[in-house]
Amino acid sequence: ATEVSFTFTLKNTARVDGGANFPAVSYNSEELTAPPILIVGASGGVGKTNAAPQFTRKGLSQTTDVKGVPNTISLELSLNVAASDGSVVSVSGLTGSLTPTGSLTLGGADASLFGATAGTGAWDQSAGVLRLTVRSGQSVAPGRVVKVSFTVENPMTVPSPPVTALVAATVNPPPLTAGRGSFTSLGSLSAVSSLGSSIVTAPVAADQATTAASGVALASLFNGVTSPEFVKRTVWESTKVNYAINTIAITLQCNSGLPVGAKITIKGLNTDVVTDMNLPLEGSTDVFGGVGVYTGSPTLALTFTLIKEVAPMVELSVRLMLQNKGCSGACAGTTPTVEGTGAPNLVLAPMSMVGAVFGAGAQLSWVTKTVAQTNTVSDAVNKVTFSVQPNARLYGGTRIVVRGLTEMQTDSCLICSNNGGLVAGLGCSEVCENCQIVKVGVDPVTQRDITKRPCLPVFNGTDQPHHLVRWEDPSPSPFSAGVLDIFIEAGQVVTEREPTDFTIVVRNPSSETPASECTTEVPLLPEAGLTEAVDCLLVSIESAALCNDGADTVTSNEGCNGGMYKGIAEGVPAPAIPRRITEATPAVDWYNQPLPDTCSTCLRHADVWALNFAFGD
Repeated sequence: ATEVSFTFTLKNTARVDGGANFPAVSYNSEELTAPPILIVGASGGVGKTNAAPQFTRKGLSQTTDVKGVPNTISLELSLNVAASDGSVVSVSGLTGSLTPTGSLTLGGADASLFGATAGTGAWDQSAGVLRLTVRSGQSVAPGRVVKVSFTVENPMTVPSPPVTALVAATVNPPPLTAGRGSFTSLGSLSAVSSLGSSIVTAPVAADQATTAASGVALASLFNGVTSPEFVKRTVWESTKVNYAINTIAITLQCNSGLPVGAKITIKGLNTDVVTDMNLPLEGSTDVFGGVGVYTGSPTLALTFTLIKEVAPMVELSVRLMLQNKGCSGACAGTTPTVEGTGAPNLVLAPMSMVGAVFGAGAQLSWVTKTVAQTNTVSDAVNKVTFSVQPNARLYGGTRIVVRGLTEMQTDSCLICSNNGGLVAGLGCSEVCENCQIVKVGVDPVTQRDITKRPCLPVFNGTDQPHHLVRWEDPSPSPFSAGVLDIFIEAGQVVTEREPTDFTIVVRNPSSETPASECTTEVPLLPEAGLTEAVDCLLVSIESAALCNDGADTVTSNEGCNGGMYKGIAEGVPAPAIPRRITEATPAVDWYNQPLPDTCSTCLRHADVWALNFAFGD
């Protein structure tokens, strides 16, 4: 017996639940005529229709409901029928858009399926319709989820009635290709016929796309009800210390996209810096280019221009530095405002920010001051690290003083030398060449002068000289009678944002001595068996530079502005410039709040400090 199989194509009826056919097969030849036999497996009937042509998925999402701004609308569509080239999907109901009629560029994974030019759709502004035509040579299989997006500008007013997005399709069925519906043994069909007229789906309302990243509800589509604004607009300052350089941190988040060229302006920066300048900015520099225009008169304002498009709800961070004014006592800061503009229809009305800045009124103080060592063995080389954090930036020329280093054997700056066995890492340094030799006595036997270099090199945690510390003439880091002077190099800064470490390498005493870190607010009392008291380790500032005294205030926002040093009102004297941290200085943080450790200069053991901080936090 010979088995024969074949296929043929028919168009389903347009009637749902219709077309239940039960075909039969018969055979006729000169020798034999077979009666019709019902085809096995035709349960329910061949060609029976169970559903109308329709969208099985019709998701839509938008990025913003803010009026007058570009809105990216994303589609996720699938049909239960195949769509060949020339088929058209339309999205209607988008009335009131500001985008003129024309070709729109499509986005999304399947954008290339559509358009005479791949990746385009036809937009009709007056009708509020976008038409997507399957381009030549492309087709969409039944059930395939097609993802595309397009951008149009939202209306400026609320449309009436509210917008409802409708999707519809005019589907061209696939053509009947040569060879289909033919028997090879009997000869192929000579004509290639189509499956008939196009299939049209009824317009249906789109659903909220479940996979959309946007949280903007579809119910607000094109309603233009929301005004563009900075939904997040916070401002923060790094310090309230009088006359200090203050880092202002601004965080912005707009409910609308911000185009290239948009301008954002911050007003109400209550400082007495009135010099116009191009102000260096930190933060999202890829968006605004790292510079803003600061105007000091007639209104204090900072304006920066975007060089990169920003999507809705993306955070922008901006940091700038300006000098604080002086204030006696607790002075209230001011709350700036933020506003913005962007072509063609974006206007962000002025809004108050969250936070206040430039109140000033705080005195200079240490926020962190700890000491740690690596070795407690007698006569051993010991690496001692002081970690300090001021409540304001300290610039070149600042003099930091450490007291209480009285029991160490090291009392002279030593130059590294292979001959003497003094190698890097044991406290010697080439900076000692800059320390002047002084006579300290005469050898009673040889009658020769006894000399030393009364300095102590300061390292950065390695065997390299600290980059913040002055090491050229005059003498680097003078050290005498247990007192170490650390001078900050010109052009360098000790930051208020985090602790800065300074390390010295010394040789421990040859005999037991009491611990010298501070445990009370007064020098330690003698321990049992010891006859001499040991000074408590203290760290102070004898001469603070709160701004870059050598900088040009026209080109640098860290320079010392002479116009700042005046009273806050007529007849009110200006407070003194904070120059020192002493035992009498109030122990306060960046915002003039009292610190738990009331001793303003006592160095605390690093481990104990960390433990106390953890418990206090």
